[in-house]
Amino acid sequence: MFDGLLKKLLIALCIGAQAFALWADVDVPLTQAEKTAQAEAAAEKEAEARKVKVAELQTNPRMAEESRIVAYCLERMHYLRTPIKRLNPSEVIDAYLDDLDPARLFFLKSDVDHIKERFAPTLDVFLQQGNLLPAFSIFQIYRDRVRERCEWVEARLKEPFDFSVEESFKPDRKEAPWIETREQADALWQQRLKFELLNESLAPNRGKKADAKKEAEKTAKADTDSSKKEKKEKVEPKTFEERLAAAEENLSKRYARFLKSTDEIEATEVQEVYLNSVAAIYDPHSGFLSPYFLDEFDISMRNSLVGIGAVLSEKDGYCTIRELVSGGPAARSGQLHAGDKIVGVAQGEDGEMTDVVGVKLRKVVRQIRGKKGTVVRILVQPAEGDPSERSIITMERDEIKLTDNLAKAKLFEVPAENGETVKVGVIDLPSFYGAGENDERAGTSEDVKQLIQKLKEKGMQSLVLDVRRNGGGYLNEAIDLTGLLVAGGPLLQVRDTAGKVQELRDRMKNALAWNGPLVLLVSKMSASATEIVAGALQNHNRAVIVGDSKTHGKGTVQAVYPFENLMPKQKGAAKVTIQKWYLPDGNSIQVKGISSDIALPSSLDALPIAEGDLKRALPWDAIPALKLDARASSGVAANSVSDELLKDLGEYSAARRERLPEFSVLDEQVNWNRSQAERKEFSLLRAQREKERAEDTAVRDRLDDELDELAASNYKSEEFKLSVVDTQPAFNPDEVEPEEGEDAEFAKKPVFDIRLREGLRVAADWYALSAQPPSKETAADIVAQKTEQPR
Repeated sequence: MFDGLLKKLLIALCIGAQAFALWADVDVPLTQAEKTAQAEAAAEKEAEARKVKVAELQTNPRMAEESRIVAYCLERMHYLRTPIKRLNPSEVIDAYLDDLDPARLFFLKSDVDHIKERFAPTLDVFLQQGNLLPAFSIFQIYRDRVRERCEWVEARLKEPFDFSVEESFKPDRKEAPWIETREQADALWQQRLKFELLNESLAPNRGKKADAKKEAEKTAKADTDSSKKEKKEKVEPKTFEERLAAAEENLSKRYARFLKSTDEIEATEVQEVYLNSVAAIYDPHSGFLSPYFLDEFDISMRNSLVGIGAVLSEKDGYCTIRELVSGGPAARSGQLHAGDKIVGVAQGEDGEMTDVVGVKLRKVVRQIRGKKGTVVRILVQPAEGDPSERSIITMERDEIKLTDNLAKAKLFEVPAENGETVKVGVIDLPSFYGAGENDERAGTSEDVKQLIQKLKEKGMQSLVLDVRRNGGGYLNEAIDLTGLLVAGGPLLQVRDTAGKVQELRDRMKNALAWNGPLVLLVSKMSASATEIVAGALQNHNRAVIVGDSKTHGKGTVQAVYPFENLMPKQKGAAKVTIQKWYLPDGNSIQVKGISSDIALPSSLDALPIAEGDLKRALPWDAIPALKLDARASSGVAANSVSDELLKDLGEYSAARRERLPEFSVLDEQVNWNRSQAERKEFSLLRAQREKERAEDTAVRDRLDDELDELAASNYKSEEFKLSVVDTQPAFNPDEVEPEEGEDAEFAKKPVFDIRLREGLRVAADWYALSAQPPSKETAADIVAQKTEQPR
C-alpha cells in the first residue's frame, strides 16, 4: 500500500511543477519561456480567427448581381450617361479610400500607390462583372492598418502625455496628403491622442448661465433626497489628473471597440461602402441602398416613427445631427442643432453613458430609438465652439407623427416704417409632404390654402412663407403650392438624360389663394422643391425673397430602382440622379440656388453645407427661357415685385440694420459663429485651451442674455392650426418647453427670432407702400426721419 502511494507521488513529481500545481490546486508562476509560448499560441489562434473573417470577404452570386445592376443603372439611367469604362479608375479608388479613411490616418502613401498600381488598370472590368475583389482586397489592407494603429494606441496610452508643450493639431484632414512614413504617422497620432484626451478631460463646460443654475438646483435636490439614486450626469468635482485618467481609459475602450467593429464588418457592408464610392463619382446623390438603408428610406416616407425626431448621418466617425424634425423631442428640447455630434448614449434616467464615437451609425440609431415614453440621454459635442465641450440632453421618446411636421400659422401685429400697424400672417412650412394614404389628411398645398383662408378671415394684410428649414419633398406639392400664389404660367422646366425638356405649369387654374404682398423667408438649408417655389415666385415677380444670401442649390432629381423588380424577394435598390431642374427663365437651380432680394447676416453662409460644397456636384448651366404668360389680374398686378418696390424695401431694411440694437447682436453672433466654423487648428496646450473655452462661454452667455432682453419686445401674435391637428397640443418653436419640476423662471422662454422679425417688417412695409396714396416722400426720406427706437 505504501509502495503504491509513493509510486503515485513520484509520478506526480516527474510530470513537472506546473502540472503538479494544477493537481494540488496551487499557483506556480510561469517561466518567461512559457509566457512567450502562451502569447504566441494566443496570437496564432487570433490570427487564424481573423483569417476566417477575411476569407468570408468574397463575392457571392447575389452580391455580384446587385453590383452589376448598380453599374448598369449608373451607366444607362444617370443624367450624365457616362460608361463605367470612361471613369477615371484612380478617382474611383481615391473616393473609396476617402470613405474608408476620411481623416487619412491609417493608410500610408505606399499603400495607396500599391493599390492603384494593382487595381486601376482593370477596375472597370471588375465593376461591370460585379466582382468585388478590389473592394475586399483594399478593405483588408485597411483592416490591417487599423489593427496595427489600435495596438500602437493601446501601448501609447499607458505612457504619460505632456500638455504644457506649445503645439497644435488640425483635426480636419480631408484635404491632407497621405502619410509618407510610419514615423510621421506616429507623430500625427501622438497629437491626435493629446487632442482627444484634452477634449475628454478639460473641466466640464456649464454652458449658459440658466443651464448652470438649473444644473446646480438639480444637484442640490439630488443631494438632499437620499432616497433618489445619484444621477450619472451630475458633474462631480474632479482634478484634471483624475479626469485625464478617466479619459485615457475611455479612449482605450473606444479604440478597442473600433478595432472590434472593424474586424466584424461583413462583406455586404464593404460592398455598400464601395458601390456608394463608385456612385459618388457620378454625383453626390446617387448611390446603393442596402436593405438597411432602404428600410430607413421607407421609414422617412411613413406617417410616424418612435424616436427623438432627428435625422442622423455619419461624419468622420461621429454620429452627427443633420436636421431636426419639427415638433419632435429633439426640437422641443431647444438644445440640439444641426451639426451637433452625439458622442454618448444612455438608456433611462440612470443608465450608464455608452461612448459611441466610431460606432456604426445604424447601431447608434438603434440605441437612440426605442419604445414610446421611455427616456434616452445623449452626450452631445456642439457643432460650434471648442471641441471639448459636452452637454447631456435628456429626452422622452415619442411618436414622431407627420402631423407634427405639418404647416402651421400665426398672425402678427407689425408696425410698418410709416407708423401703420399691419396684420402679417406667417405660415411655417417645414417640408412638402403628400396627402395621407390611410387618413383624410391633405397635402401641403391644401393645408396652406386652409391656413391662408383662416388668416384672411382674421384680416391678414400681408403674408410671410417661412421655408428656412424646408429641405424639399414632393415635387407636385411644390408646383401646386406655387399655383396658389401665381396667376398661371410656367413654373418649372425639367431636362432628362436624353436632353428632352418638359415644362411644368400651374395646374390650379382659377384657384389663386393669395394675391397680396408675399415674402418668402429662406436660408441655406432651403433646398430642392423649396427652391423651385422660391425661383418660380421670383421669376414671376410675385414674392420678395428674404434671408441668407442664397439657398442650398440642389437642382437635381433622383429615382429609386428596387432590385426586387429584377431579383425576386431581393431587397435593396439603386438611387440614381436622372433629371435637372431649371427655372422658367432657363437658369438652373443647381449649385447657385436662389439669391435673396434682401440678404440678412447668417452664420450658415460660412458653413460648407450647400450643394456646391459637395464633391462632384453637377455643374450649373442654363437652357432657353420660357415666356411668362400670366393671366391678367389687377389684384396680382398691384402686388407684383417691381424694381422700385425692391429699392424702397431694401432701403428700409438697410436702415434698420444700421439703427436697431438687435442687428448689432446678430452681427456679433454671426461673426463669432463664422470664426468658430473657420477655425481649423486647436492648441494642445492645456492652459490655452481652458482660456479659450472660458472666453467662448462668456461670449455665448452675453449674447444669449442680450437676446433674452430683446425677446420682451416680440410682436403680439395669434396661432392658427390645421383642422387635422386642431385638437392636439402643438409644439411652438418660439418657446422652449420646461422640464418637469423646473422653476417658472425657466418655463416657456421666448425666442427672439431676428430674421423672422425682419421678414415680418418687410412684409408690413410692402403692404403700407401698396395701400398708401402716391407720395413725393421717398423711402430714403422716411428712413432719415426715424429715431433710434426699436421696431
